[in-house]
Amino acid sequence: MIYIIFILLFGLCIGSFLNVLVIRLHDKKTLFGRSECPNCHHKLSFFDLIPLFSFLSLKGKCRYCKEKISWQYFFVELATALLFLISFIINYFYSDFNILILIRDIVVISALVAIFVYDAKYMEIPDEISIPTSVIVAVLNYFIYKNLESIIFGATIGVMFFLIQFIISRGKWIGGGDIRMGLLIGVLLGPQKAIFAIFLSYFVGAIYSIPIIVNKYFNKNKIEKEELNQNILPLAPFLVIGILMVLFFSGFIVKILS
Repeated sequence: MIYIIFILLFGLCIGSFLNVLVIRLHDKKTLFGRSECPNCHHKLSFFDLIPLFSFLSLKGKCRYCKEKISWQYFFVELATALLFLISFIINYFYSDFNILILIRDIVVISALVAIFVYDAKYMEIPDEISIPTSVIVAVLNYFIYKNLESIIFGATIGVMFFLIQFIISRGKWIGGGDIRMGLLIGVLLGPQKAIFAIFLSYFVGAIYSIPIIVNKYFNKNKIEKEELNQNILPLAPFLVIGILMVLFFSGFIVKILS
Protein backbone atom coordinates (compact mmCIF):
# COMPACT_ATOMS: atom_id res chain seq x y z
CA MET A 1 0.00 0.00 0.00
CA ILE A 2 2.86 2.38 0.82
CA TYR A 3 4.26 1.88 -2.69
CA ILE A 4 0.94 2.79 -4.27
CA ILE A 5 0.64 5.97 -2.20
CA PHE A 6 4.21 6.93 -3.04
CA ILE A 7 3.79 6.36 -6.79
CA LEU A 8 0.55 8.38 -6.81
CA LEU A 9 2.14 11.31 -4.97
CA PHE A 10 5.19 11.12 -7.22
CA GLY A 11 2.95 11.12 -10.29
CA LEU A 12 1.05 14.17 -9.05
CA CYS A 13 4.31 16.07 -8.55
CA ILE A 14 5.60 15.11 -11.99
CA GLY A 15 2.25 16.07 -13.53
CA SER A 16 2.51 19.49 -11.89
CA PHE A 17 6.01 19.87 -13.35
CA LEU A 18 4.79 18.84 -16.81
CA ASN A 19 2.22 21.65 -16.78
CA VAL A 20 5.03 24.11 -16.13
CA LEU A 21 7.25 22.45 -18.75
CA VAL A 22 4.64 22.73 -21.53
CA ILE A 23 3.95 26.42 -20.94
CA ARG A 24 7.54 27.52 -20.40
CA LEU A 25 8.84 25.47 -23.31
CA HIS A 26 6.34 27.13 -25.64
CA ASP A 27 7.08 30.60 -24.26
CA LYS A 28 10.87 29.97 -24.50
CA LYS A 29 11.26 30.54 -20.78
CA THR A 30 13.64 28.85 -18.37
CA LEU A 31 12.35 26.12 -16.09
CA PHE A 32 13.93 27.88 -13.14
CA GLY A 33 12.12 30.58 -11.23
CA ARG A 34 8.84 30.73 -9.35
CA SER A 35 5.53 30.04 -11.02
CA GLU A 36 3.07 32.87 -11.51
CA CYS A 37 -0.54 33.39 -12.51
CA PRO A 38 -0.70 33.73 -16.32
CA ASN A 39 -3.34 36.46 -15.93
CA CYS A 40 -2.19 38.76 -13.09
CA HIS A 41 1.43 37.48 -12.97
CA HIS A 42 1.36 37.29 -9.18
CA LYS A 43 4.03 34.94 -7.84
CA LEU A 44 2.39 31.79 -6.52
CA SER A 45 3.05 30.47 -3.03
CA PHE A 46 3.58 26.86 -1.99
CA PHE A 47 -0.09 26.52 -1.03
CA ASP A 48 -1.12 27.60 -4.55
CA LEU A 49 0.89 24.79 -6.13
CA ILE A 50 -0.14 21.64 -4.26
CA PRO A 51 -1.24 19.19 -7.00
CA LEU A 52 -5.02 18.71 -7.22
CA PHE A 53 -5.62 20.12 -3.73
CA SER A 54 -4.83 23.74 -4.64
CA PHE A 55 -7.08 23.64 -7.70
CA LEU A 56 -9.98 22.18 -5.75
CA SER A 57 -9.55 24.38 -2.68
CA LEU A 58 -9.41 27.50 -4.84
CA LYS A 59 -12.42 26.28 -6.85
CA GLY A 60 -10.45 26.59 -10.08
CA LYS A 61 -9.68 30.29 -9.65
CA CYS A 62 -6.54 32.31 -8.98
CA ARG A 63 -6.28 33.25 -5.31
CA TYR A 64 -5.23 36.81 -6.23
CA CYS A 65 -7.15 37.93 -9.35
CA LYS A 66 -9.99 35.35 -9.26
CA GLU A 67 -9.44 34.51 -12.93
CA LYS A 68 -10.37 30.94 -13.84
CA ILE A 69 -7.56 28.40 -13.90
CA SER A 70 -7.50 26.00 -16.84
CA TRP A 71 -8.70 22.48 -16.07
CA GLN A 72 -5.58 21.34 -17.91
CA TYR A 73 -3.60 21.65 -14.68
CA PHE A 74 -5.94 19.37 -12.77
CA PHE A 75 -6.30 16.70 -15.45
CA VAL A 76 -2.60 16.55 -16.34
CA GLU A 77 -1.68 16.00 -12.69
CA LEU A 78 -4.39 13.38 -12.24
CA ALA A 79 -3.65 11.58 -15.53
CA THR A 80 0.08 11.42 -14.83
CA ALA A 81 -0.49 9.95 -11.36
CA LEU A 82 -2.94 7.34 -12.66
CA LEU A 83 -0.68 6.34 -15.55
CA PHE A 84 2.26 5.96 -13.16
CA LEU A 85 0.05 3.77 -10.97
CA ILE A 86 -1.05 1.59 -13.89
CA SER A 87 2.56 1.11 -14.94
CA PHE A 88 3.59 0.21 -11.39
CA ILE A 89 0.75 -2.28 -10.93
CA ILE A 90 1.44 -4.02 -14.25
CA ASN A 91 5.20 -4.18 -13.63
CA TYR A 92 4.99 -5.17 -9.98
CA PHE A 93 2.04 -7.56 -9.88
CA TYR A 94 1.61 -8.91 -13.42
CA SER A 95 5.15 -9.37 -14.71
CA ASP A 96 8.66 -10.08 -13.53
CA PHE A 97 9.45 -6.81 -11.80
CA ASN A 98 12.40 -4.92 -13.26
CA ILE A 99 13.25 -1.51 -11.86
CA LEU A 100 14.74 -0.41 -15.19
CA ILE A 101 11.43 -1.11 -16.95
CA LEU A 102 9.57 0.93 -14.36
CA ILE A 103 12.05 3.81 -14.72
CA ARG A 104 11.74 3.63 -18.51
CA ASP A 105 7.95 3.66 -18.32
CA ILE A 106 7.94 6.65 -15.96
CA VAL A 107 10.23 8.57 -18.34
CA VAL A 108 8.06 7.62 -21.33
CA ILE A 109 4.75 8.43 -19.64
CA SER A 110 6.04 11.83 -18.54
CA ALA A 111 7.22 12.64 -22.06
CA LEU A 112 4.01 11.38 -23.69
CA VAL A 113 1.77 13.39 -21.36
CA ALA A 114 3.77 16.54 -22.12
CA ILE A 115 3.70 15.84 -25.88
CA PHE A 116 -0.05 15.13 -25.76
CA VAL A 117 -0.79 18.46 -24.10
CA TYR A 118 1.72 20.45 -26.15
CA ASP A 119 0.46 19.18 -29.51
CA ALA A 120 -3.19 19.55 -28.48
CA LYS A 121 -2.59 23.18 -27.45
CA TYR A 122 -0.04 24.36 -30.01
CA MET A 123 -0.24 21.84 -32.93
CA GLU A 124 3.45 21.08 -32.55
CA ILE A 125 5.57 18.27 -31.13
CA PRO A 126 8.61 19.68 -29.31
CA ASP A 127 11.91 18.06 -30.27
CA GLU A 128 13.22 19.13 -26.86
CA ILE A 129 11.05 16.36 -25.40
CA SER A 130 10.81 13.67 -28.08
CA ILE A 131 14.50 13.40 -29.05
CA PRO A 132 16.07 13.21 -25.53
CA THR A 133 13.35 10.74 -24.52
CA SER A 134 14.14 8.55 -27.54
CA VAL A 135 17.83 8.48 -26.57
CA ILE A 136 17.10 7.66 -22.91
CA VAL A 137 14.61 4.94 -23.85
CA ALA A 138 17.01 3.40 -26.39
CA VAL A 139 19.76 3.17 -23.77
CA LEU A 140 17.43 1.73 -21.12
CA ASN A 141 15.93 -0.81 -23.53
CA TYR A 142 19.41 -1.96 -24.51
CA PHE A 143 20.30 -2.66 -20.89
CA ILE A 144 16.90 -4.31 -20.28
CA TYR A 145 16.68 -6.57 -23.34
CA LYS A 146 20.24 -6.61 -24.78
CA ASN A 147 18.73 -6.46 -28.26
CA LEU A 148 20.27 -3.66 -30.30
CA GLU A 149 18.84 -5.06 -33.53
CA SER A 150 15.26 -4.61 -32.31
CA ILE A 151 15.96 -1.03 -31.27
CA ILE A 152 17.54 -0.11 -34.62
CA PHE A 153 14.93 -1.97 -36.70
CA GLY A 154 12.08 -0.47 -34.68
CA ALA A 155 13.52 3.04 -35.03
CA THR A 156 13.90 2.57 -38.79
CA ILE A 157 10.30 1.42 -39.23
CA GLY A 158 8.92 4.21 -37.03
CA VAL A 159 10.88 6.94 -38.81
CA MET A 160 10.31 5.64 -42.35
CA PHE A 161 6.54 5.27 -41.84
CA PHE A 162 6.16 8.98 -41.13
CA LEU A 163 8.98 10.15 -43.38
CA ILE A 164 7.34 8.57 -46.44
CA GLN A 165 4.07 10.34 -45.64
CA PHE A 166 5.93 13.60 -45.15
CA ILE A 167 7.70 13.29 -48.53
CA ILE A 168 4.59 12.21 -50.47
CA SER A 169 2.44 15.01 -49.02
CA ARG A 170 5.28 17.56 -49.01
CA GLY A 171 4.65 18.16 -45.36
CA LYS A 172 0.87 18.65 -45.70
CA TRP A 173 -0.25 15.47 -43.94
CA ILE A 174 2.19 15.42 -41.06
CA GLY A 175 4.97 17.56 -39.66
CA GLY A 176 8.60 16.91 -38.87
CA GLY A 177 7.74 16.36 -35.22
CA ASP A 178 5.71 13.28 -36.17
CA ILE A 179 8.84 11.77 -37.75
CA ARG A 180 10.67 12.17 -34.45
CA MET A 181 7.66 10.60 -32.71
CA GLY A 182 8.14 7.63 -35.04
CA LEU A 183 11.68 7.33 -33.71
CA LEU A 184 10.39 7.27 -30.12
CA ILE A 185 7.74 4.68 -30.96
CA GLY A 186 10.30 2.44 -32.65
CA VAL A 187 13.02 2.48 -29.99
CA LEU A 188 10.43 2.01 -27.25
CA LEU A 189 8.32 -0.81 -28.68
CA GLY A 190 10.45 -2.52 -31.29
CA PRO A 191 9.32 -3.21 -34.87
CA GLN A 192 6.22 -5.38 -34.39
CA LYS A 193 4.69 -3.52 -31.47
CA ALA A 194 5.53 -0.18 -33.12
CA ILE A 195 3.47 -1.13 -36.18
CA PHE A 196 0.60 -2.21 -33.92
CA ALA A 197 0.77 1.04 -31.91
CA ILE A 198 0.70 3.15 -35.07
CA PHE A 199 -2.28 1.16 -36.39
CA LEU A 200 -4.15 1.67 -33.12
CA SER A 201 -3.33 5.38 -33.18
CA TYR A 202 -4.72 5.87 -36.67
CA PHE A 203 -7.74 3.72 -35.85
CA VAL A 204 -8.61 5.77 -32.77
CA GLY A 205 -7.93 8.98 -34.69
CA ALA A 206 -10.24 7.87 -37.50
CA ILE A 207 -13.06 7.04 -35.10
CA TYR A 208 -12.71 10.46 -33.51
CA SER A 209 -12.32 12.35 -36.80
CA ILE A 210 -14.98 10.83 -39.02
CA PRO A 211 -17.99 12.52 -37.31
CA ILE A 212 -16.17 15.86 -37.47
CA ILE A 213 -15.36 15.45 -41.16
CA VAL A 214 -18.93 14.36 -41.99
CA ASN A 215 -20.36 17.32 -40.10
CA LYS A 216 -18.10 19.77 -41.91
CA TYR A 217 -18.91 18.21 -45.28
CA PHE A 218 -22.68 18.53 -44.86
CA ASN A 219 -22.34 22.02 -43.43
CA LYS A 220 -19.66 23.26 -45.81
CA ASN A 221 -21.86 26.11 -47.02
CA LYS A 222 -21.92 27.46 -43.48
CA ILE A 223 -18.20 27.06 -42.88
CA GLU A 224 -15.47 29.27 -44.24
CA LYS A 225 -13.29 27.69 -46.92
CA GLU A 226 -10.19 28.24 -44.85
CA GLU A 227 -11.69 26.24 -41.98
CA LEU A 228 -12.51 23.35 -44.30
CA ASN A 229 -8.91 23.16 -45.53
CA GLN A 230 -7.14 23.44 -42.20
CA ASN A 231 -5.78 20.51 -40.21
CA ILE A 232 -8.63 19.24 -38.10
CA LEU A 233 -6.72 17.47 -35.35
CA PRO A 234 -3.16 17.12 -34.13
CA LEU A 235 -1.74 13.61 -34.57
CA ALA A 236 0.38 13.26 -31.41
CA PRO A 237 -2.52 12.76 -28.94
CA PHE A 238 -3.66 9.71 -30.90
CA LEU A 239 -0.10 8.41 -31.17
CA VAL A 240 0.21 8.76 -27.41
CA ILE A 241 -2.99 6.73 -26.90
CA GLY A 242 -1.74 4.00 -29.23
CA ILE A 243 1.68 3.86 -27.57
CA LEU A 244 0.23 3.60 -24.07
CA MET A 245 -2.26 0.92 -25.07
CA VAL A 246 0.50 -1.26 -26.49
CA LEU A 247 2.98 -0.44 -23.72
CA PHE A 248 0.53 -1.42 -20.98
CA PHE A 249 -1.58 -4.18 -22.49
CA SER A 250 0.40 -5.94 -25.25
CA GLY A 251 1.63 -8.49 -22.70
CA PHE A 252 -1.93 -9.42 -21.79
CA ILE A 253 -2.89 -9.67 -25.47
CA VAL A 254 0.01 -12.03 -26.18
CA LYS A 255 -0.96 -14.24 -23.24
CA ILE A 256 -4.59 -14.38 -24.39
CA LEU A 257 -3.66 -15.25 -27.98
CA SER A 258 -1.02 -17.82 -27.02
